[in-house]
Amino acid sequence: MAKYRHLTLTERIEIYTMLKENKSLTKIGKALNRDPTTIAKEIKKHLEIKETGCGGRPFNQCKNSDGCYRTGVCGAKLCSEFCYKCSRCAKYCENYEEQVCERLIKSPYCCNGCHKTRSCHFRKKLYKPAIAYKEYRTKLSEVRKGFYLHAKEAIQIERIITKPILQGQSVHHVYATHKDELSVSEKSIYNYIDGGMFELKNIDLPRKVRYRARRKKVEHKVDPKCREGRTYEDYLKYIAENPVPVVQMDTVKGGIAGKVLLTLHFVESGFMIALLRDSNTSRSVIKAFRYLYRLLGQEMFKKLFPIILTDNGSEFSNPLRIEANENGEIRTRIKRVYFALKSISAWRSHFVVFSKRSKTVFR
Repeated sequence: MAKYRHLTLTERIEIYTMLKENKSLTKIGKALNRDPTTIAKEIKKHLEIKETGCGGRPFNQCKNSDGCYRTGVCGAKLCSEFCYKCSRCAKYCENYEEQVCERLIKSPYCCNGCHKTRSCHFRKKLYKPAIAYKEYRTKLSEVRKGFYLHAKEAIQIERIITKPILQGQSVHHVYATHKDELSVSEKSIYNYIDGGMFELKNIDLPRKVRYRARRKKVEHKVDPKCREGRTYEDYLKYIAENPVPVVQMDTVKGGIAGKVLLTLHFVESGFMIALLRDSNTSRSVIKAFRYLYRLLGQEMFKKLFPIILTDNGSEFSNPLRIEANENGEIRTRIKRVYFALKSISAWRSHFVVFSKRSKTVFR
């Protein structure tokens, strides 16, 4: 069988065709010279979920919806519709029981080839080769840009390793002690520290600072999915529903590998502050917000920063750490940290730079 070779678009189309013919995953694997588990993983990873009804019936996942004529389950007195036509049926009805289709929990894991698709008003999962190939290409590109690590996972790893390393223990000793709790390898921990993912620095590793760096490494990013639910369209929708003051955040770069400014522009008042940072990294942005939080206090911080709009810069690729504290607990009422499609040009006439070191103000 073919090994270490990614599925092509042609192979995905063949999988789709054979699924429509209700062929088993074993037969599909033999036809493509692939292991059946490879086919199963491909299908489950790239399913399109649809919650649509059929034939005049709305989507309803309750197995008792056929023949159900209950009304007013939610307590609404003026509602004359049958409850099975309402999306709130699952929340209020004590007889609600979710329908679980066997095709979705075992082979073939999708609705392709099912003769009941047009008459089914339950949740549908469809495998489509074009969508699957597009998702594959997108993920392949994102993963090659940096480490594929979720923000919550990064917080958990940092919580485990920080204290022992600062007490003088080596990464090897910490990894050997907490091997069952860490989801990454020892080498990955070194790479994350070197890439600026944690508060720890190379200077905190007594032996590593003696070694000469072999080559310059790119800054590593967190989970690319951090932009989900944080797009410019999500921002416009949120502002329409919650008219709150907006703060625009951007970076002003000086020379190559030099100091940079983190600009925070308060749109409503036309006022801007800028914080000096040593480097343009995600960690430096997080440290800047921790400084502001300690300086302003919880109530004032909530009042000044209800929502932040920024761009797709790598220094803003860890929004959860801006919203949360070291333990992953949300510390403010910031609802979103949105990523705009283009860089924000937020310069205005009122420009104030607060220097943390000298405690002076420049106009």
